Amino acid sequence: MSRNRPIVILVLACAALCMAGTVRNAAALQQSLGPVSLYVQDHVTEGEAFMVTIRSPYPMPDIECLWEGRTIRTQAVRETGSGAHGFMAQVLLGVGLVSRDDPPHSELFPLTIRVRGYEEVYTFTPTILRIPGDFPVQKLSLPRKYSHLSADDLARTISERADIQAALATFTNERYWECPMRRPVPGEVSGVFGMKRFINGEPRQQHGGVDMRGKYGTSVHACWEGRVILTGEHFFAGRSVFVDHGQGVISMYFHLSDIMIREGQRVMPGEVIGRVGSSGRVTGPHLHFGLSILGAAVDPMPLMQPACGVVLPKNFEGDTP
Repeated sequence: MSRNRPIVILVLACAALCMAGTVRNAAALQQSLGPVSLYVQDHVTEGEAFMVTIRSPYPMPDIECLWEGRTIRTQAVRETGSGAHGFMAQVLLGVGLVSRDDPPHSELFPLTIRVRGYEEVYTFTPTILRIPGDFPVQKLSLPRKYSHLSADDLARTISERADIQAALATFTNERYWECPMRRPVPGEVSGVFGMKRFINGEPRQQHGGVDMRGKYGTSVHACWEGRVILTGEHFFAGRSVFVDHGQGVISMYFHLSDIMIREGQRVMPGEVIGRVGSSGRVTGPHLHFGLSILGAAVDPMPLMQPACGVVLPKNFEGDTP
């Protein structure tokens, strides 16, 4: 996120959101141009994933989404099932956590959607309001080795960080994610996303994933179909797996006791990719499960809900030609 983007005063931001031809409610922002309708959340909290939905009674063979300097290209597919009335495309986006060096603030992010039909091009330019999150604080007292790194350990983490950043920058046009996401282990969440951690009184990076309970050796399952882009034994994450699900969506599985797949391998939803362990910088067995969208860490838990892909207004009954 650009640090040069101005901080938005909430009152002004809300005024800016009252755009001509736009309908906003608690469920979604809706904009329509000709036969094409765009639906997206009214606002998002830092660290939240959100869905962009484009619908039309006519085919949409080329859709371009511009977000935070990146471009995602997709196309609509014909809807099926009860209530189907035409064609639909969805894009999964997200906003990352605010740097701990910045004060909490609201901020507007521009989004551009270009829909190319057979005869017309429709361009939507909504703004997405990011609001500060309310995250819990965890204070831990641990042995010094958990709060200070030796020179060798520091050099190792810097080298590993380059590999991890390269993996998180992976982008493929194919889409393999679907809603809802499959839960990688059945255990409850023991460490929530965004938790602000202090170790021996010193601030640490906010928790960029969720910790899920699991006994040592419990099977860990792929949340979606995808391709394994990185495996390894990392200083902090221990035995870890990174899976590319297309369009900049990457899932991460840390602290494994065993890795059951290899880099380059295609995995299917629910396939066993490893087993719960306590490798890396942890004090006991559990799974750290993370999700990155175009390099932004987001909370994966809402995507496990059955309605995770629904952003239409509650009274939506379909468009008519």
